[in-house]
Amino acid sequence: MHSHPNISRTPAWLTALILAALISGCGGGGGASNDPAAVAAAAAAAAAAAAGPAGVSPNLGTSSTYGMISGAAVTLNGTARIVGDLAIDPANALNGTGTVSGTIHNGDAVAHQARLDQNAAFTDASTRSSAQTCAVSGNLVAMPPPPCGTNTGTFVPGLYKSGSTLTIAPGGTIILDAKGNPDGVFMFQMGTALTTGTGSTVMLVNGAQAKNVWWIAPAGATLGVTSTFAGTVLGDTGAVTVNNGTTVTGRLFSNSAAATVNTGSTVTVP
Repeated sequence: MHSHPNISRTPAWLTALILAALISGCGGGGGASNDPAAVAAAAAAAAAAAAGPAGVSPNLGTSSTYGMISGAAVTLNGTARIVGDLAIDPANALNGTGTVSGTIHNGDAVAHQARLDQNAAFTDASTRSSAQTCAVSGNLVAMPPPPCGTNTGTFVPGLYKSGSTLTIAPGGTIILDAKGNPDGVFMFQMGTALTTGTGSTVMLVNGAQAKNVWWIAPAGATLGVTSTFAGTVLGDTGAVTVNNGTTVTGRLFSNSAAATVNTGSTVTVP
């Protein structure tokens, strides 16, 4: 995963078009080279290559517009705010005085479909593998060694895997550096939970986008007071908690546990 900062990267969509054109042009008229499925496969392969070792982002289906999906009760305390939609399924308990800018689906068929779609994304993301998977553990501020990153606490697009909890230390900053590639995907698979400390930061630089950052945390996530966080948390059986004064650009999903956003915190769908 060596970086070449002086070489410009071809956008995924342009690479896909070039490959599709080559496929349709080879073999002249009417052969398998003109098969729409073959062209689509070439485009998908090009997009995956541009995204990096983690591949393209998981397909969220109907859940893409949701800032929070919970399989149990949701609590929005004080001035907590979700900028996006909210779904609760199969429970229908929504507590607190916080606000939701989008639509609330509470125990209905739409909420159920959104939860199924986010769970399918969790299954996809949690089973991803790559020859370039980078092992991480413990405090991400102290990670990763090359070639998984450029220096301590700086990560390039890739697939990162831990068998246990991942943390960002209080006051710590991790940098997700796309190296000028806006299609670059950052995927962190962990065996248990994600914890970020008070005042910690997830920083996106050089084209990195929150929509391409994924935290696969089966045992849920706890985001520290006044922290800044980016990416989608895909949880399973563990609760998701956002502590006071935290800014999240992303989504917080828990398939079967509760979710809480505390006062002064905002979750904005990327």
